Amino acid sequence: MRLTPTLLSTNSQWQTPWLSSLRLAVLQKLARATGIPSTGPRKEIAARISEVLDIQRAGRGEHNGLIGATGSSPLSILSIDMGIQNLAFAHLRLDNPFSDLENGQRGGHNLPRPEITAWRRLPLSDIASLKEDCVGAILKDSKITDNGEISTISESESESEPHSNDSKILTAQKSFSLPYYARTAHILLHTLVSQYKPTHILIERQRFRTGSSSHVQEWTLRVGLFEAMLYAALEVMKKERGGNLADLGVHGIDPKRVVQYWGEKEVGFTNVVDGDGEGEGGKKRRPTSREVKKAKIELVAKWLEAELSPSTSSMSTSLDVDSGARRRVDISASDSVRSLAEAYLARLRTPAKRGLTMRGRPRGDTVANDVIKLDDLADCLLQGVTWMEWIRMREMVMRKGMAVLEEI
Repeated sequence: MRLTPTLLSTNSQWQTPWLSSLRLAVLQKLARATGIPSTGPRKEIAARISEVLDIQRAGRGEHNGLIGATGSSPLSILSIDMGIQNLAFAHLRLDNPFSDLENGQRGGHNLPRPEITAWRRLPLSDIASLKEDCVGAILKDSKITDNGEISTISESESESEPHSNDSKILTAQKSFSLPYYARTAHILLHTLVSQYKPTHILIERQRFRTGSSSHVQEWTLRVGLFEAMLYAALEVMKKERGGNLADLGVHGIDPKRVVQYWGEKEVGFTNVVDGDGEGEGGKKRRPTSREVKKAKIELVAKWLEAELSPSTSSMSTSLDVDSGARRRVDISASDSVRSLAEAYLARLRTPAKRGLTMRGRPRGDTVANDVIKLDDLADCLLQGVTWMEWIRMREMVMRKGMAVLEEI
């Protein structure tokens, strides 16, 4: 069913009239809790929330509409963190997203938890160089390096076929060409969709970063170009294949909105997002990009430890991220997922020594090194879990109306 602006506005008038009576601050908080932009005047935010709820309500029973009629339709989420050299993804599955709501339960520690069935960091250069029917192999029984990357070349192959300088230069030149991006996007999505059969794909939304300069950095243009190719490739796949794939939901996720969501839910995370230091003139300083990245990395680490060691999940972090919060994810029995989760925690806890080199480059300080190696993995998992919580909150708003304000 295609919703016209008329239908949307008509439905909103009688289904969520209470939204228009809320104060601006309350509307903004509700918008952040449901993953909806919270900027603008009060009426605009209320209309925005109503529109999103109408789309979710009208789409019940269709994957593209987010949920099933009774909440029993399973969610299969493929969450992608964008990168121009490395791309991280997490596959999450939740069989019954709203089982506790149907049983009349109220929050607590018994909320349904998504299961992590795959969690990887892919070097894009390896994907483009492989045959299409061979890419699936790197998603199954491949080795995981200390950086969380997939090893697609065995040690014997690496020793017997060393790369010359000329081949490296040629690869670098190809990696910045449009045909390279197109081939990589096609092979990547074809493989991921065939392997995991997602009902929804989440793609980290890119933005232009100028770094206070009058120019846009070249790499931001390239990653934006690759992002557009992913959307184009998915649209072609949906049109050509049809069937269940025609209902595949593709959603762009603003990373800033993800940070805002957890900034209101996690104790230690709030301090970093809001800025807990004093700047000039006694004003709170804005957190640095490194601080936000480290907070996200440690938040995900807390979830992993709660799952791997539920009886001893008292992880001590420099940010004091609420270590007593409930478990939010389950880890599948897959050896690769569990191994990566353990490697993630080990990497975060093991201090890096100055002066040591990795791939010929000097290591920086401990914090910077951890962020560089773990932030992609943290971002894709955090993005997937956050989106599921947004969908859940929207369902609660539709079922409980104004009473939901007591729970946000």
